[in-house]
Amino acid sequence: MSDTDSRLERIAFRPVEIERDLPHLLRWLADLDVRRWYDEGELTEANIGARFAPEATTRKYIIEIDGQGIGYIQVYRLADEEEYRRQVDVSPEAVAMDLLIGETEFRGKGWGTEVLRACLERLVFGEMEAPLAMIAPDPENARAVRSYEKAGFRPVKKVYVTDDDPGNTGWELVMLLEREEFF
Repeated sequence: MSDTDSRLERIAFRPVEIERDLPHLLRWLADLDVRRWYDEGELTEANIGARFAPEATTRKYIIEIDGQGIGYIQVYRLADEEEYRRQVDVSPEAVAMDLLIGETEFRGKGWGTEVLRACLERLVFGEMEAPLAMIAPDPENARAVRSYEKAGFRPVKKVYVTDDDPGNTGWELVMLLEREEFF
């Protein structure tokens, strides 16, 4: 068994439970390194609880390594977010993902790449049977872009996205990965 295989086995995705996970989410989002790239507005229990509450169209998970919550990941079909999909101009069949590694000891050690691979295999290309995956980091987030490239994503274009929520407005680097390229 390779080191990559053993790392993948250590990764799990547990649906967010607001009461249980809110303290961790607040702490992670207060970290300046996370907040710079993943700003969810006011760091209050009410705001963060509402933003991370279950939604019909978005699957929200706590990333666990060896049972310890270390971050957050969400996946959603672009067909369910038509205005955003139109702006990024990507197939409605694509599944988009967003993630953050909240625990500092898991940053810069390749875990982000492994988390993406596990999510792609199990959820995006697995359960959701998507033909295409998309992730769209801030183009200035060089560490994330490198991690996503290592997971197989390729940069396609930069787009300026607008939203009623100022935290969701700005430049994004659209990165794609086709199912056939992954397996």
